[in-house]
Amino acid sequence: MNGETLYPDGSLPSRGLSIGSKRDSQLALSLSYESAVVFIALLLSTTAFLKFFSGDLGFDAEPEGLPVAQVTWAIIYVGIATLVWLRRKQFARAALQDYLPWMLMAWAVASASWSLLPALTLRRSVALLMTTVFGVYFGMRYTRKQQLRLVAICLAIVMLSSLVACLFFPSYGIAPISSPDHGAWEGVLGHKNTLGRLMVLASLSFL
Repeated sequence: MNGETLYPDGSLPSRGLSIGSKRDSQLALSLSYESAVVFIALLLSTTAFLKFFSGDLGFDAEPEGLPVAQVTWAIIYVGIATLVWLRRKQFARAALQDYLPWMLMAWAVASASWSLLPALTLRRSVALLMTTVFGVYFGMRYTRKQQLRLVAICLAIVMLSSLVACLFFPSYGIAPISSPDHGAWEGVLGHKNTLGRLMVLASLSFL
């Protein structure tokens, strides 16, 4: 009729394939975005690499925290919020299975009203809330086997990066002379104890 070849049922194969390919591309893009946000959130939750921006993590030394970490996590929180919005019905069903965590989150946010440092308390309460939101989403979207695999990959990256830092960049990976822990391996983390805890967790996740 219009010069296009039709299937026996009258459909347009080229157009149908185009629509299917477009949907497949959108799905692949969505899954890639989700994987990237989840993976980066897991990796940053180890606090790896942050010491390279300031010399220390900044969380304990400065009440205001590390600016680089604040900006980075703000971007991650936007990504997490986007993922939750895209699957809001599924997330709502999972989140509302237990009200207790959300009551604790509400109490944490409300505590800013009587805190001596309300702005700091509010910011950290929001961080706690978003961490909980991410935990619910992570549990909702992935099986236990997939969760363990993702955690193992993140910890393997931290472990290998720490090994490289200690062997080839000792000024970054090993505690300096000015530190009470002089000579201790810290890797890409801010303290030897943090490295030790993560390596124990990594060993368990590799089993």
